[in-house]
Amino acid sequence: MKLTALIVLTICFARPAAAADEVKTLGAGANATCGKWLADRQSGNAFSMSNWALGYLSGAATFSQNLNPLEGLDSDGVLYWIDNFCRSHPLNKFTVALKAFADEHPR
Repeated sequence: MKLTALIVLTICFARPAAAADEVKTLGAGANATCGKWLADRQSGNAFSMSNWALGYLSGAATFSQNLNPLEGLDSDGVLYWIDNFCRSHPLNKFTVALKAFADEHPR
């Protein structure tokens, strides 16, 4: 009986992992779109968003036991990948681009 109650409670309170656009984020890239990212990159004003993106991905690696998306890459390679994603998805939130990067580079 106790095992059944435990199983029912676990099912009731279990939540799937939140999507990138459902997680509360703060900082330079938190509310930006891929279009803003591309405009800032083109004008040379993406320093804070670049650092924010690398910190976001570093945090994902730090707090996940199975995710290290930056393994074996340098910052230029990461930012180039984000540029390419954002060119194809300029209306997406910037955090969606970072989540896509992490999904493609789980290492």
